[in-house]
Amino acid sequence: MSPRDKLKTNGRSKPRVVVVGGYNADLLIRCETPLVAGKSLVGGPMQIYGGGRGANCAVAAARAGCAVAFVGAYGRDGFGGMALSQLAGESIDLDYFFELPHVKTGTSLSLIEAGTGKHFLIAPSRRMTGLHLKWSTPREGLFFRRI
Repeated sequence: MSPRDKLKTNGRSKPRVVVVGGYNADLLIRCETPLVAGKSLVGGPMQIYGGGRGANCAVAAARAGCAVAFVGAYGRDGFGGMALSQLAGESIDLDYFFELPHVKTGTSLSLIEAGTGKHFLIAPSRRMTGLHLKWSTPREGLFFRRI
């Protein structure tokens, strides 16, 4: 029996996890030729994945059988819609995952060279910038406010 199955069959409620963090859309391109400054290269097809340390932790906890709530933000763009769809598809509570209308969702471009390794270029969003997170009491819950 897997650990996930044990969590589901132990007769107790699921462990509850709250993750505060970011979401990134990860764009990945593989190439066989090393990168050369000023030279265009043809790589393999671009792949798009959901990522970000916070989102990855939330997905892992949900897949392990936990009841997960994700606290974070995304932009009003296609990657924000992707974030909502992917995280909701993992049965993650998104009540505190907020759309910030004038911010882009975080994006990373990963170039993977066959011989030399990985190169990462990050276009971070302002995810939580400009927001203040305040926990009052368990009864009152979690609140965001602009600062």
